[in-house]
Amino acid sequence: MSIESTPPIAKAEVVIAGGGIGGAVLGALLSRAGKKVIVLEREIKPVTVPNRAEILWPLTIDLLHTLLPRAEWEQEAMMPLRGVRFEMDGRWLDLIDENVMQAADVRPWVTQPMRVREKLSSIGVCDVRRGCTVTGLVKNDGRALGVRFTSASGEQWIAADWIVGDDGVNSVVRRDAGIQLKTEFFPIEFAGVPVCWPDALDAGVVHGWIDWTETSPGLTGVALFPFAITICATMRMSAASPSRAARRARHPCRTGCRRPPSSKR
Repeated sequence: MSIESTPPIAKAEVVIAGGGIGGAVLGALLSRAGKKVIVLEREIKPVTVPNRAEILWPLTIDLLHTLLPRAEWEQEAMMPLRGVRFEMDGRWLDLIDENVMQAADVRPWVTQPMRVREKLSSIGVCDVRRGCTVTGLVKNDGRALGVRFTSASGEQWIAADWIVGDDGVNSVVRRDAGIQLKTEFFPIEFAGVPVCWPDALDAGVVHGWIDWTETSPGLTGVALFPFAITICATMRMSAASPSRAARRARHPCRTGCRRPPSSKR
């Protein structure tokens, strides 16, 4: 018997596949507007272990502050970005500092996205169902009626007036809806690992190191973000990838920037 021939276990105005920051924010906003929302989240338990960092712009931060007080966010999930600094020849080069942000009238924030999404899910304004892996859309005559998923209870589905896919780059919602997403090769792989923040480094400032050598096949660079997240970048070479010498020659740190006299630390 197909899943389409069984009754749905629930009915909602909006079903959101995936409880990432986009799905969590949308779920909270729609629920506060009086909509019945169900978020289907694959993870069984909250995930708060740092795995990567994100930079959010002020409008996004202002929106998040309407959902939870600023002090609560800053306590464990985000902080204002104070600068971006890279090591060069044993000295620090400030690519972005307070003066640059003040001149641009922009204050980005650095966040730990796993903690952000879990705090949004904990608000309790919408129905978040954990341990649910979305497997596709339920359709009738080409029209989407709901979302099917697997959980500890087996395969089930939820009917919905609107369906939102926040289920990643290989979205099954987008796939079943026939929405094509063109992707291109990106020659760098990123990996995030939690580390202990060194006392010698300024808090709220991203610190980076780049491998300028021509022979190393390993890490291209490492960046240490607030909340003690290290982002390691590894170059994946292809026929179209420039050589390290070419990348080094045209890199803005080497060609377009001049170190001010006061930048030595």
